[in-house]
Amino acid sequence: MNDPNDHPPTRPASPTTTEDAAPEARGAPSPGAAGPEPGRSEFRRSIGFVAALGFVWLLLDQWTKYLVVAHLTRLFPDGSSLGERLRLFVESQGLARLATPPAQVIPGLWEHLYVENPAGAFGLLSGLPYGLRRSIFVVFALAAAVGLLWLAGRTTADREPERWRRWALRGALGLVLGGAVGNLLDRFVHGYVVDFIHWHYHSFSWPPFNLADVGIVCGVIGLVLLYNTGPHRHGGEASSEAPAARKSGQSEPKKKEPRKKVRSSKKKR
Repeated sequence: MNDPNDHPPTRPASPTTTEDAAPEARGAPSPGAAGPEPGRSEFRRSIGFVAALGFVWLLLDQWTKYLVVAHLTRLFPDGSSLGERLRLFVESQGLARLATPPAQVIPGLWEHLYVENPAGAFGLLSGLPYGLRRSIFVVFALAAAVGLLWLAGRTTADREPERWRRWALRGALGLVLGGAVGNLLDRFVHGYVVDFIHWHYHSFSWPPFNLADVGIVCGVIGLVLLYNTGPHRHGGEASSEAPAARKSGQSEPKKKEPRKKVRSSKKKR
């Protein structure tokens, strides 16, 4: 008869801890679980960059127009504070009668002067009544701002594989946005746009413009060049499938190789 003391006591099974559990039990996402979209953060970053650049360009545009009013008109009284000057700058209208002679930057080529432009570029819509013209410009500028932000949201890696192209497009969109909002603010507050940059040579005279116009023109030229020289022109959607697949963690589709027929080395018996 066997002695029960000859057998070692059995140790109770240790309870399964959280660390020993499967990764799914520790809260790790299962392969089929839907995680955050990889392009969502880049979408927000793109719109934020375009909006920030547009805001900076808007501030530069309004600051240059303030300097034009300060140095090329007699609006501000001597000894007035900055706050008083800013108030007069916002509330004043029709300062052409207070304009001073132009300031020569490059004599015979480039000068700064104070000009009020109630119409669009090159006199666009100048024949319409003031109220209707102002409403058209405001609606057009707001629609353009919304469209620019929508385009900014599309400058993501799945649509623009090249990093430098994405940021170049965002920069161009930001310049156009800042310029459009700058001129819109002028029309909404004053009823006209303040122009001051004038290029001329003998009998040639380019219409006066401002920093907002510079942003719009440079941004549009950049967009045209980028959209006509990049993958958009040669099927960019297909070329961007591979980077998008790599970003989402999926393996790229492999090309199927034709099967080679293997000849049997066994002789028929």
